[in-house]
Amino acid sequence: MAKHPFFEKVETLLKDYNSMWARVKNLEIDIEQLNAPILRETPEETIEALYFARSLENRSYSFGVVSDRTSNVAVTYRQDNEGINYDFASLRAQDKMMAEAERDNLVRVLKKIDNAIASLTEKEQQIIKSFYIQNLKWFEVAELVMYEERHCKRVRDKALNYMAKIILGFKDTA
Repeated sequence: MAKHPFFEKVETLLKDYNSMWARVKNLEIDIEQLNAPILRETPEETIEALYFARSLENRSYSFGVVSDRTSNVAVTYRQDNEGINYDFASLRAQDKMMAEAERDNLVRVLKKIDNAIASLTEKEQQIIKSFYIQNLKWFEVAELVMYEERHCKRVRDKALNYMAKIILGFKDTA
């Protein structure tokens, strides 16, 4: 039996199946983190924090008053950093969009693989899932389906040719 031109690509996808699902889960963790709000303090909160820090710092001789100069520095600092905060938020939004796009692409490919596997016969499914997804050795797969190893490999070849047509297109091998 001649192998479909995309046989190796489908085999690679099946070998990477578990790691692709792990990547999807990691991307979801990243997206969740990128969805978390960025905590920003108001100028008043900045002044209050400076007031509190200064009162602790100079406990013995402080009257708990922040000078006008200190508050002006705090407000100016905050205003100067608004641009940086905006840039940071923009980068977070870009990272989130890229992570969502990668996740969506992986999920699409994984669904195609699942669909292709579901369209196989029961024995073909068992062989493909056992070897590629459960990472069993050929002798273990053969024992599981009660075929010889050689026959398992022939069934695998037939199944991968079929899956290549479903997942990647209907190019003929003739």
